[in-house]
Amino acid sequence: MAARRTASLTAPYGPLSVTGVHWLDDFPEGRLPAIPGRWQPSGDRLAVTATAADGLLLDGRPLEGTARLGAGQGPPGDARAGQDGHRFAVLRREGPWAVRAHDPESGRLRAAPRIARRPEDPAARTPGTFTPYPDTRTVRVVNADGRQRGLGLGGELVFTLGGRAVTLQVTVEAGGGLWAVFADAAGAGERNPAEG
Repeated sequence: MAARRTASLTAPYGPLSVTGVHWLDDFPEGRLPAIPGRWQPSGDRLAVTATAADGLLLDGRPLEGTARLGAGQGPPGDARAGQDGHRFAVLRREGPWAVRAHDPESGRLRAAPRIARRPEDPAARTPGTFTPYPDTRTVRVVNADGRQRGLGLGGELVFTLGGRAVTLQVTVEAGGGLWAVFADAAGAGERNPAEG
């Protein structure tokens, strides 16, 4: 599992390749730091206007004029907009638009440490009881990009750890799996599966 997690983090367009998330609300003129072109909301799309001198590529070809892009659902490496190996993924979260810049040569990516993992100790496993909520609840949580968003919670997972009762509020995934968000004081959240 640690090897798979390391491979995911250090992929050319994985999480460590992100060099910036730029929310259009913060740049009303549409000029984003280190991203060519002018980006503006346009109905249910994000319009980007560029000239050949900007060097912005759309689907691998220089963009001259305006193109309208939807929020990407695929991997960042497949983002339609890019420049010199960088990819600019269009996002939309609860209304506001953003562009996430990915650089496969980013310093963070090159300096990524290996994720250490101790061997699993079967004696450390503890049974738990999952109780679903009658209706999904939503709480506001700070995401890695600094914005608060709704997180749907489907129930509670209760177990005993070190002689103390512990309760986790968890999300129920489509396949029935459970996961919880863990974060430290620095606010670095991590999505971890919870086994019930």
